[in-house]
Amino acid sequence: MKICTHNVLKLKSLSALIILLILTASCSSDHQPDSVTNTTSEVDNKDCDEGDSYESSDFTYECIQGAWVLTSEDKASLTSDPGEGELSTVTLSHANQTREYLLYIPVSYDGSVDVPMMLNFHGFGGTMEEHMNSANMRTLADSKNFILVYPQGSLLEGSSHWNANLPSSDNKSSADDLGFIGALIDDLASNYQVDSDRVYASGYSNGGFMSYGLACHLNNKIAAVAGVSGTMIDIENCDPTNKIAVMALHGTADGVVPYNGGNGFSSVDETLNFWTTFNETSDTPTFEEFDDNGITIEHYSYSDSEGDVLVEHFKIVEGSHVWFENDFDGSNTNQLIWDFVSQWNINGKI
Repeated sequence: MKICTHNVLKLKSLSALIILLILTASCSSDHQPDSVTNTTSEVDNKDCDEGDSYESSDFTYECIQGAWVLTSEDKASLTSDPGEGELSTVTLSHANQTREYLLYIPVSYDGSVDVPMMLNFHGFGGTMEEHMNSANMRTLADSKNFILVYPQGSLLEGSSHWNANLPSSDNKSSADDLGFIGALIDDLASNYQVDSDRVYASGYSNGGFMSYGLACHLNNKIAAVAGVSGTMIDIENCDPTNKIAVMALHGTADGVVPYNGGNGFSSVDETLNFWTTFNETSDTPTFEEFDDNGITIEHYSYSDSEGDVLVEHFKIVEGSHVWFENDFDGSNTNQLIWDFVSQWNINGKI
């Protein structure tokens, strides 16, 4: 393991963040942007004609003087609260590849007690940096005292990706992502006071698929998962050994991973049915509905015989393919996920 650490305590300005990203790039070259204005390898392979624009999963770029540059609105989004902890880029050798992840150690961590760990996965074509900013859990990690990890997917024809299944024709490539995450967890547990019974996973889109894949195939290391705008590909080969808490957030107007299935993906209902059956919950959920500035959100909770909610679903009516920024009855997506998964350890309800 190689850790390149930069002092990011109390990072408060965009200029400081620019310096941070430049320093991070000098520490590890794979998948790193040339500058803060070009934050994804997906853009590097796009033709750039003056005046053109390009929209990735998280940002919009404009072609200025032959280079893709973030719009002013998306530059402003990079000033999202960096927290008060320590951010570093870590490299890990696995299966003859050098893999990367962003590691955030909360300011509340002092090494005296074991703390939980949250893995948060970017979508297809994304980067760990841009996902960290769009799904920013750093201040939450500070307040709840958990280690936060944003892994980087390997490249496939210029686009980053995750293989959420065991090796098969359904995988996008031969990259051993399940093995990489298993090695990452073990490596961090050997270097930090990690509560190995409380490792959680969340992710967006292809990263959501990865979270479900870990619940299926790394069930001995993952206590609970949450998928945002992602479902499952290979349900028939999902073979967990332990009950595991699962949350799904999905929009009904998602055109990339359709709510009702398609494009080779399971529907949200098929995903929920698998986990409610496996976790032996009631078929009839508790239902509530609330409004977020005119957006209807439906909440379904599936409990087992002891009354514990093992499966939750938030259905955002007319919601699109995003990491949601809605108000979930007083909680944002990050808080909602943490409040759910943190109730569990590998053995069940805490």
